[in-house]
Amino acid sequence: MQARSHILLGLILAIVFSGAFNTVPGQANGQSEADTVAAQDSFTPMELIKFPSPIYPDECHKRGIEAIVHVGLIVNEAGNVAQVFQAHTDFDSKLARHMDKNRLRRFAKLFEDSAIAAVKQFEFKPATRGGKPVAQRVCDMKIRFQLHD
Repeated sequence: MQARSHILLGLILAIVFSGAFNTVPGQANGQSEADTVAAQDSFTPMELIKFPSPIYPDECHKRGIEAIVHVGLIVNEAGNVAQVFQAHTDFDSKLARHMDKNRLRRFAKLFEDSAIAAVKQFEFKPATRGGKPVAQRVCDMKIRFQLHD
């Protein structure tokens, strides 16, 4: 049996885009001003291209503890993770009710450290605005640590 953590990339709940809107007055290549502005303001979100799985913390694995870690991050214009600005762990409500708060915090830190270490290795095709790469902020990427038999 090997424990694996699963990354729920489809559950990015909130994305806030950064980068300025560039508008150039006038016409280009026979396009109307509105078409030119629309093309320059067109936005393509980033795309995850490399996502190593986080390491399941041994102590949590031995105890059968599963969790979801919420991570906020900023991806720069090159597609690299420039900053991780938050991490918060959710546990099963039964576990949270029956475990000492200090132990729960210790397990949360183990999960968060593992998730952050993995997220820092993620690589993205950067977001673009008007064809130019821009930084993008992900407010809530969920990383699920789940045991399998």
